[in-house]
Amino acid sequence: MAVDGTAPGLWDGGQDPYRSVIEEHAQVSEWLLQMRAAAGFLYGHQGATRVERLVDYYDNNVLPHFRYEEERLFPALLQICPSPELRGKLEGFVAEHRELLPRIDELLSLLKRIVAGEVDDLDRDQVERRARLVVDRVMVHASEEDDALLPLFERHRDALREALRTRGS
Repeated sequence: MAVDGTAPGLWDGGQDPYRSVIEEHAQVSEWLLQMRAAAGFLYGHQGATRVERLVDYYDNNVLPHFRYEEERLFPALLQICPSPELRGKLEGFVAEHRELLPRIDELLSLLKRIVAGEVDDLDRDQVERRARLVVDRVMVHASEEDDALLPLFERHRDALREALRTRGS
């Protein structure tokens, strides 16, 4: 999916949770790769438009995705599979969200500064390195979530879908 628009997310309640997570993480991965590329290739009006799209996608897709996981998906999963180990893992993912979101905000701010011409070539190299670090960390986070949760989602599809439906998602 192109990052230009908003896609239906898990929070629409109509999709299979297993497939939805796979699709959303793929879309976020594409967005992250575009973020990394943007750090090195932002020029003039086209660069400003690109950054606007990246910011819009973040506001309309990434933030709601994290919120959905924290407020709906993780509690529904714990309702179905209550275990201290899973609770700890999910709390770890939420803690990572709290760590990652400010880093993504900072990167988006830096991208806006590049477009505005406020970053010289030397600083731009630092921005590119920072972008790689942020993107790589978010990709690792998504992979860890997938590895830990997708087997549970697949195993408990119907129960999870019902738990999400009753939770109002």
